[in-house]
Amino acid sequence: MPSSTMTGLHGLRGIHDGSCAIPETSSWWNGYVEDAYARLDSGEIEAEFQRLVRPCLKRLPQRVLDVGTGPGHFLIAMQDVAPDAVLHGTDANHEHLARARSDLARRGVSAQLVRSDSMPLPYPDQYFDLVICQAVMPYSYDDHAFLDHLLRVLRPGGVLWFATHGIGFYVMRLRHRKGHDQVRYGLSVVSGFLSMMFGWKPINDTPVTVSWLRRALRRAGCQVHACERSRDGALPELIRAAAVKAGQRSADGGTPFHWVG
Repeated sequence: MPSSTMTGLHGLRGIHDGSCAIPETSSWWNGYVEDAYARLDSGEIEAEFQRLVRPCLKRLPQRVLDVGTGPGHFLIAMQDVAPDAVLHGTDANHEHLARARSDLARRGVSAQLVRSDSMPLPYPDQYFDLVICQAVMPYSYDDHAFLDHLLRVLRPGGVLWFATHGIGFYVMRLRHRKGHDQVRYGLSVVSGFLSMMFGWKPINDTPVTVSWLRRALRRAGCQVHACERSRDGALPELIRAAAVKAGQRSADGGTPFHWVG
């Protein structure tokens, strides 16, 4: 890995110390947990795994990492679909990890959880068969480095199960918020475009486009096998992807996106 990426996601500390745009309040966190477990208990997360990720795997994963695990709902889902897997999770926030440990124990799920708010991740190279990362990249200060660090711990042939914010995520909030919040989300969009065009991300909490994500995953050495996007009108709000890490970087960047839905 290039030494320049070793500065990595130092900006992820913003999730922990409140300097990023995530409102770390009890009401926000409680709402997030409620939505997360609604997705889990409805079977939506398992269905997404079967639809996007399972076709990329030659066998069920033996080691799984969830980066930014939150309340641990993706790890609980993985216990159901890959019961023999050893599960690991990281998060920058003590409250998130405490909730995850409690809920995982209550549901009889064993996982090794650690607090990590910067990169590199505290795991060996090429250690995991599946790396899950759901909407964490917006809060880094270097998106290319973020992907490099995720893929460092993924074995060749392993799968990255990934989601990130599209422009529609912020446009929707611009329409429904006022005053300071409108300025904040407007600056997020501007910062996102500066990051995509010039590699300069003056503030975190930013979107990417589908085409940028495709190129970035190619650059990082992945073949993108599937992609979904939820939309706010014509603009993607959440972009989900499943990508396989190649044994070496591919000159053609891998297979085209397979659009689902």
